Formats: sequence, structure tokens, C-alpha cells
Amino acid sequence: MQPEVYVDLRPLQDENYRVRGIGQHLAALLRARKQSAFAAYKTIGLVDWQLPEIFPEFHPLVDEITYSINPCLDGERAIFLDGSPMGHDSRFTARFVNHPGFIKAAVLYDFIPFDWPGYLPTVNSRVSYLAKLARLKNFDFFFPISEYSAQRATEILGIPSPRTVVTGAAVRRAIYECRFRLRNVSSPYNRPDPYFFITYGGDVRKNIEIAIKAVRHLNLVYARRIPLKIAGHYDLKGSGHYDHAWKRNLLRVAGISEGDGFLEFYPGVSDEDLVSLYSAAIATIVPSHIEGFSLPVVEASVCGCPVVASSCAAHLELIDQPEALFESNDLAALCGRLDSLLNNPAMRESLKTAQAHLGPRFHEDAVGRRFWSGLEELVDTGSRPPAINLSKKPSLAFLGPFPPDPGRSAFYTANTMQAGENFFCADLYTNAPRPLSCESGFRDAGRISRIPLLSGAYDGILSIIGNAYCDPEVFAVFQRFGGPCILHDSPPFLESIVKCARPLMVHSTIQQAEIRHRYGIDAPILPCCPAKLFSDEEIASPARHAARARLGIPSGVFLVSIFGPVAGENGMQTCIAAIDLLRSWNLSAELYFVGDATAEAQGINRISSLYGIGRHVHVVHKYVDESSYRDFLIASDAAVHVRSGPAARPSTAAMDCISAGLPCVTTTRLAISCDAPAYIRSVPDRFSPLQVAESLALIREFDCRRDCHADARHAYLEKHSFRSYARRLVEILGVA
Repeated sequence: MQPEVYVDLRPLQDENYRVRGIGQHLAALLRARKQSAFAAYKTIGLVDWQLPEIFPEFHPLVDEITYSINPCLDGERAIFLDGSPMGHDSRFTARFVNHPGFIKAAVLYDFIPFDWPGYLPTVNSRVSYLAKLARLKNFDFFFPISEYSAQRATEILGIPSPRTVVTGAAVRRAIYECRFRLRNVSSPYNRPDPYFFITYGGDVRKNIEIAIKAVRHLNLVYARRIPLKIAGHYDLKGSGHYDHAWKRNLLRVAGISEGDGFLEFYPGVSDEDLVSLYSAAIATIVPSHIEGFSLPVVEASVCGCPVVASSCAAHLELIDQPEALFESNDLAALCGRLDSLLNNPAMRESLKTAQAHLGPRFHEDAVGRRFWSGLEELVDTGSRPPAINLSKKPSLAFLGPFPPDPGRSAFYTANTMQAGENFFCADLYTNAPRPLSCESGFRDAGRISRIPLLSGAYDGILSIIGNAYCDPEVFAVFQRFGGPCILHDSPPFLESIVKCARPLMVHSTIQQAEIRHRYGIDAPILPCCPAKLFSDEEIASPARHAARARLGIPSGVFLVSIFGPVAGENGMQTCIAAIDLLRSWNLSAELYFVGDATAEAQGINRISSLYGIGRHVHVVHKYVDESSYRDFLIASDAAVHVRSGPAARPSTAAMDCISAGLPCVTTTRLAISCDAPAYIRSVPDRFSPLQVAESLALIREFDCRRDCHADARHAYLEKHSFRSYARRLVEILGVA
């Protein structure tokens, strides 16, 4: 099986990250994968339906994008890469972080919220951050973007250095390409107004105020305009509108009005404009109090612009020229550095040459190679976590309805878990009333919740979704986490199910074809299984005669039954007309409605009276108990089960007939949905009384003996047993 890498793509969905360092860095790492040993891995991107759609430009970074964050484990180790472990809701990836089947790798940017006082203003934000810090202890390998971040990871979390690879942060390829096109840049000293440059993201620790004060000082000293150009992304959550509060504050620090001083603002600039701003500046100022890395330092170097930076730890890794460094609170030192550069072109050239090595070192190809080769080495060494014990049966969690809840999905869940004892260990999460109606095959794990996603104990976590009896709690958990889903019907919210299911399992080729046609998804098929089983002795001739005697059916009667609730769309009128035709052909046909016909009883009596066969059409006006229902299945010569509406899921009534070896007339789609054997005769989906009558007549002539169908019946029941269902389930999940 192809090995897999799962990647949390939320940094590329979130408008606060996708155009900033975190999103850019993750995208660069994924682009580099294709030139690494991990190119052979299938890479699956995890996205959150609660966030904006991922940009089309990011789609080629992975082989598949999925809303399912609840995968199955097949015993082979998969890799999980968290590109922003401190940035988003950590519960989103709980399945990956808590399960021992994943090799977990985290990209570490910084610990600024921990180190910078007041960065997290509320108790809740601090508690959340500390919880994310604790979560990092579950990871196997770490990829900090600087030696400083690696050191803090060791000091705060005790992460040993053998599990760490420092990669640096990647400058996006577009910066290099734009710089190449802009090779011939004139000296900034030839401009009428030589300027300094700074990027700003609205964060107080960026310390932009000291740069403004320093350039203001130069303006006053030289009594001429020396601009400070400020670029950055200030778009409020992708709205296209900019927050001007930060601008008003900076103008206040500068002591000027907008458009009437030395500050120039460039919000949301393109890559080409950014490169131009860097390239033509005397110097770029990077005055941060604290950083995990500093992309502006490297970007400026790529663009041929020297950098004057504060002496925080991350900057000292990149810059070692004393004339380019200053303490972040030392205004006089910064003024001196800028003054020297303003008046000394040779010094500018010297700093530019000394810092030129940064560009090649942090090209995304170089950073990507460090990351993927580091991950390869860590995975292949003794630092790799212990392998999974493959000798035990897979462990599955079932979330869904269960007896005594009514309905098809509850029945299937109970029987699947009981029949699957030899194939898997099962835990049940259900809101059904206790005690639960199953003797064995599962452990009652409690009510439906997120707990199985958090435990890390399961190889597969399945959501069981029906229609009328679908638990809202099941759907809520499934919609958030997705994963394996067994669909028992075609509910109105099918699209949202298809979006999150991986895989989506159905019970008929009709359902499969409709889902493929509507959504382009291949849904694997689980065998539909009869609800009622019969031994050969129960349907042999002596037993059939006894059942007819109990029901008061004379031996010479051609007994035709309709099973299940009676409704107009089930061809009620057509079946009555077909019986009239049979009797006109001298066949002693009697029709019994074996099911709840309360709502349609008057209509049945009226129609049969119009045809003049009222005494040959029988309605059971009371509840049909299990014993009588089975007697009719045994005693009948034929059954009719037709449906005028769409039939995607298998019919319980048709399956009962198949199980009893009872020849049945049904529509083509219903027959296909049940994977029906040859003794089930089909008529077109747009059927007529004549077609139904002719099929019944053929049954009367050729198919009345049950023993004629014994081989076909046995083969069908073996293929459609719950043991086969359980075996097929673990095959589809890939946990066998």
C-alpha cells in the first residue's frame, strides 16, 4: 500500500496566515516534497469546512484534499505534518496526534506568546496556549525555523536535540524571480529623496515606533525629507478594507499628518512592488523586540538591500556585523546606524555584500531539502517511535443508533458487531436507551461524543447514518471529523455527508452509481443483509402446508402477498389489477396485504370492488406479529414488491422474500439494489398491471417449488450474511 503523509492545510485556508510567513513556509515545504524521497508518498491535505475554501493555487501541493480528519489505520505507519501547531484549534487534529499509528512532525516557529509578557491578554487565551504547548509533547519530531526556537523548545518542553532539525524559514520563490527581473537597480543615493524601508504587521513587539523616531530624528537633523516607507498586509480578514487605527498611531508617533511628512504607507503590495521597495532603499530596518525568525532580513538580502536589525536572538543567527545591530530599545544606537548609512555609500555596499549569503541559504528549495531530508533521517533512525502491534485484531468504534432504537441502521449495527467478533474488536457509542439489546460482540463505551477521536485507541471510527432515525449527535461528530461512514439511506443532507466521508459505504450499486454521477465519488459497497433468516426445513413443503393451514389458506389457492407498509407509491392499484388479470386467465389468485394497511384500507376495498374481486383481496387490519409475518413468507407462492418512486437502497420486504426463497416480482431498480438472485423477477420501473400479471403467471408455472432455488438462495445468503458484511467492512477500511 502506498505510504501516506497527512498535512494540516488550515494555514493555507486562514486569511490571517496564508499570505504571511506561516502559510508561505508550509507551501514552500510542500512544493519541495516532490524533489525528496517523500515524492512517492501519497500526500493528503486536511481542510476545515468551517474555514474559507483553499485557493486553487494550493491544490497541486498535495495529491488529495479532504474534509475527513478521521482516517483509518491499516497497520502501516503514516506521517502527520502539523505546519502550525500553535495557531489553530488543536481538537481538529486530535485523531492524528493521539494515535500511535502516526509519526508526528511539527513545524515550530516561536514561543513568543509564552516569552513576551502581555501577548496573551485573557485567561482563556493563556490556558489555550498552554494546552497547545502540552500537546506538542505528543509529537515525535520537530522542525524549528531557527536555533533560537529549537533552544526554547528544549528549555520549555524538554525536547531532546536528536529529535530536532533546524530548517530556517523559506523565502517564497516569487521574491527571487522578481529580483531577477529587476537586476539593474540604480543606487538609492541617486534618488532625490533616498529612503529607509520597513515592513509592519500591526504587532507591538515589531517595535516600529523606534524606527519612526529614528528617521524623524534624521529629518530634523538634516532639515530635509528623508522618507520611511512602510509596507505590510493590513486587510481585515480578507474584506478588502484596511484598518486605519494603526496608521493614526504611527502618524502620532511621527508628529505629522498623513501626506504631510516623511511616512509613506504601502498596504497589501504585490511581490514585484515589494521587491522594488526593498531594492531601492538605503537600508531595511528590522527593530523587533523578539522574533522566531525574521523573513524581512532575508528578503532584503535577496533584493540587494542591507539590513539594520535589533540584536534579538533570532537576528543574531542571521546578522553578525556590529555596525548593523542595535539593542531594540536603544534609539540613539539606531539613529547612529542610520546616519552612517545615509552618508556612507561604501558602508551600505559593505553590509550588502556581508549579508548576501542569506538569500541562497533560505531559498525555499534549500529550506525544503533540509526539512524533508531531516524527516527522512529521523524516520529511518532509532529515534523512530515503536511500531504498532499488528498481531491483534483491529479495534473499531461504532457511533450510531442501536436496538432498542427502531430502524434499519440500528439493526445492521447490532448484527454487524455481533457477526464481526472474529474480525475486529468493537466499542459502541450510542444514545439508545439502556440496557442495549445485543448479547455479545461489543463493549458499551457510552453515549455519542468526541471521546473516541481523542482516545487514540481505535484503528477505525465509523459513523452510522440513516435517515429518519439518524442521531443528530452522530451527524454533528461526523460533520466535524468526517471519516468512515455507513449510509443506510439517501438523506436530504447527502452532499454534506459525501463531503466529509472517507470512505462513504453504501449497500447497493444504485446508490453507488447515483453518488458517482452526482458527486464523482466512488462509494464502496457493503452487502445488504436480510433481516429474517429461515432454515431449509422451515420452507420445505411440509412446513409450507402447515403455515397455510395456520393462516386458513386452501391448498389450491395461488397465494400472492405484498409485504411491508402499504402506500400508493408501492403499486397498490397495479397489483389489484394484476390479480384481476390472473383470475381472468383462470388462475385462482388471492392477494394479501401483509403489513400496516390502515391508511389505505378503504382505497384497497374500493379499487378491488371496482374490479369485482373484493373477496379475493385481503387486508390485514391489525398489527401483523412476527409469527404471522413469517408464516406468510413461508406459505405464499409469490410476492409482489414494486415501487413507483426512486429506489436506491435495498428493500427490506424484497430481502425478506429472497431470504425465504419466495419468488417475487419487483421493479428493475429494486432488484438491482438488492443484488437479487434469479428467482426474483423484475418488471420495468414504469410498470403496468399486465407486466406484473405476466411475471406472476410465469412464477405460477415454473417457480413455485422452493427447492428449485435452494442453491441460488444458499449462495445469496452466504454472500449477504452479516459475517460477510463484517469481513467486507474491514477490507474497505483497510484494517484487516
